[in-house]
Amino acid sequence: MPIYNFRLIPYLYDAFKPALVSHLIVFDETPMLPLLDKEFFNKNYGYYKLSVGRLLQSAVGIVAVFLLVIIANVVVFLLSKLLKEKTIGIWAEKAMI
Repeated sequence: MPIYNFRLIPYLYDAFKPALVSHLIVFDETPMLPLLDKEFFNKNYGYYKLSVGRLLQSAVGIVAVFLLVIIANVVVFLLSKLLKEKTIGIWAEKAMI
């Protein structure tokens, strides 16, 4: 299946509808941008209620989780360098390996 065949995306999305939480789509309506819930890329997206707003929610959620992972890694790195001889510094040093 070619990845550029965008007509199949709603059907693929329908197979994963039970996993909306893992897509980080938490709200039925997009907060602060209600007009995006009425816009769809084409007619097929409308059938599956996959609006531009829901895709935006998913993208924002994925970026937020990515930033949390990066911040957690930076915190552990700083703990391992700044508190080398304390218990938490030793734990952070082991976690870095």
